Amino acid sequence: CPATAAALEGVPGLMVGDMPYAFAFFSTLRPGSRIAPHTAPANLRLRFHLCLQAAPAASGPEAETSRPACGMRVADEVREWEEGRCLVFDDAYEHEVWNDSAGERAVLLFDIWHPLLSPDEVHAIRQMFARVQGMADARRGGAAAED
Repeated sequence: CPATAAALEGVPGLMVGDMPYAFAFFSTLRPGSRIAPHTAPANLRLRFHLCLQAAPAASGPEAETSRPACGMRVADEVREWEEGRCLVFDDAYEHEVWNDSAGERAVLLFDIWHPLLSPDEVHAIRQMFARVQGMADARRGGAAAED
């Protein structure tokens, strides 16, 4: 989507290019869906969820629980989405997502470099991943040449 790509270009610190663990995509969560507890592979980033469509709030007896019908747990904190607002979290902490509501949740998910990383650290991390990718490419090229 060109409009989304243009909007993301203005995000300071956006993780882009050929960086592993860097994402920008639309994510939907259907009613009755769950994403099991998990963590990021490294603490290089902060993850943003820009809520495009919030699932409807629970009504009736379900509304009386402390857990929202559609929400996210990051470490010990439970959060829920609001349309037009971002949830920002360090996904190196264990997190999970659920949608027990009757509607779908949709977010634009994107990553920025962790703000506690210095420019020198970001540069070093980029170089490290480029070297690892170069080694992997060389191995694949070497294996293909032997066939």
